[in-house]
Amino acid sequence: MTSPFTFIKVFVLSVAFATCSSLVHAQAPAGMGAPRGPQILDPLVHNLSEVKSGTYELEHDHGRIIWTANHHGFSMFSAVFPTVYATLEFDAKNPTNSKLSATVDMTKVATQIPVFDERANSERWLNTGKYPTSTFTSTKMVMAGKNSMAVTGDLTFLGVTKPAVMNVKFIQAGNMQPPGGGYRIGFNGTMAINRSDWGMPLSTVGDEITMLLEAEFLEPGAEH
Repeated sequence: MTSPFTFIKVFVLSVAFATCSSLVHAQAPAGMGAPRGPQILDPLVHNLSEVKSGTYELEHDHGRIIWTANHHGFSMFSAVFPTVYATLEFDAKNPTNSKLSATVDMTKVATQIPVFDERANSERWLNTGKYPTSTFTSTKMVMAGKNSMAVTGDLTFLGVTKPAVMNVKFIQAGNMQPPGGGYRIGFNGTMAINRSDWGMPLSTVGDEITMLLEAEFLEPGAEH
């Protein structure tokens, strides 16, 4: 016959285990890999027409430009501009009235190869000592689909300003934690330019530069 003290021990151990488990989950970080599920504070929307109108700022940890060039005809060489500042004025009633302005810190170019970073910053290539930033200011937006737009703007690179087109796809918007507090809008985009059009001398490195744009915009003051 089982002793009543056995039942008491089992009960006490069960309560202790449950308490420890609760503390572990409560103290777990809210970032990537957190054990708790996401908390949706604003319904997620997947149609551009349902996004809230307003002014948004690029979230610094999730805004970057990955660029690729042909490497002497042998392969494609990719690197990244990880530091981008941007503001989006979004008009939900008429998205084509929206405005975008962005500034790229060219000095932060990252190839993951130190000697290539030095070459990229040199006068022969990006000449970041003289032109530390590049900017893009939208001048026209055209709907290219239900959730996509062609954004034409003035691209200033190496001190030269010329029109360029960014093809943008809306992903989703809403307030979900994690990743962080505040209403968030996600986009992906692409742009292709010929660097010689902005005054960079031709070489055996490909003239066309393709760029993949990653952007998550937040309401000003929201947590990252």
